[in-house]
Amino acid sequence: MKEIALIYIFLFSSFSFGEGINSNSLFRIKGNNVRLREKPDISSKIIKNLEKGTFLEIVYPPKFTNQTLKINEINVNGNWVYVKISNNLYGYVFSEYIGFDIKSKVLPGFIIKTINSNLFELIGLSQNNLIEYSTSYSDEAKLRIDKIPNSKINLVEFNGKRVNELNSIYINKNDDSCDYMITCFSGNLTSKQKTKYTLGFSDSNILIFNPVIINYKINIELKNKIVKYSNEQLKTINLKEDGNNWIHYEFMTTIGKKKYIISEYNSSIPRLNQSDIHIFRVDLIEGENINNLVFYNVKGTQRETFKTIAITDINGDNFPEIWLEVEGYEWWYYSTFVIIDKLILPVYQGGGGGV
Repeated sequence: MKEIALIYIFLFSSFSFGEGINSNSLFRIKGNNVRLREKPDISSKIIKNLEKGTFLEIVYPPKFTNQTLKINEINVNGNWVYVKISNNLYGYVFSEYIGFDIKSKVLPGFIIKTINSNLFELIGLSQNNLIEYSTSYSDEAKLRIDKIPNSKINLVEFNGKRVNELNSIYINKNDDSCDYMITCFSGNLTSKQKTKYTLGFSDSNILIFNPVIINYKINIELKNKIVKYSNEQLKTINLKEDGNNWIHYEFMTTIGKKKYIISEYNSSIPRLNQSDIHIFRVDLIEGENINNLVFYNVKGTQRETFKTIAITDINGDNFPEIWLEVEGYEWWYYSTFVIIDKLILPVYQGGGGGV
């Protein structure tokens, strides 16, 4: 079983890009003294120790090797990913230490999620050239908002298309919807036209909000294959494609011409008993073949479920960002991963709240 952990925001600081690094790259080192290694192995030669916030590129096409490492006494399954730090500096970094940022024009930078037309939940905060945990529910020490900078937030649809702006932003402490959240925002919308925006990002010079073309109606043969393979992986359950319990999102990248499908299955919403099933999967479609990249399934009411809230390409690099709302029994948070060919790269986890 491949599990995911992921979500994000942004900010600009005194860090500089390494020589030859694409200035639009979102990827950063998260962690102090992270080892850049010569080969994809924990015992390989250390080329350099990298500081938190160091800019990097994922070399394309990606080279990566799966391995489980013990980090802080916990077994963490991830990938050694081949990266570029500067023109003459390449090596492997373990994926647990790769995060991202968006170079917000102001400090701090924000990522927000829509609650209603003029109420937004803070799901990501960047203050040190890196997006990190952002709520007291995750880690109280991570959230420090002394003041809200005078800057706009770009609001985007599910597919990442920019459709509105939020200005004159303030912290909203009076709405009942915010009772279990760390921070809620409100403000003035530039356009009064009714548009369905999902996420918001602080203004940045590197974000171009390239819309992802999403097909919500995939052909029945492909649907049936996904259900069939899900049943084979579950072994003891016989699911069907009935049009009610499954949701599918099909999209394609320009670079590499890769086609992907994200599929979600819920036997009941809300989950009411211990027999309720949830499935989240990501598949790469190669001709007639389905190459499964992520398969996550849980049963009952006590385990976390994943809901796709956006599929974007905020910096136009053709590596889609997948934004998830992760819901537990009495808590929730947000997670983001980036897809680069067959590499699933978690880059953020945080936000949310609980009781």
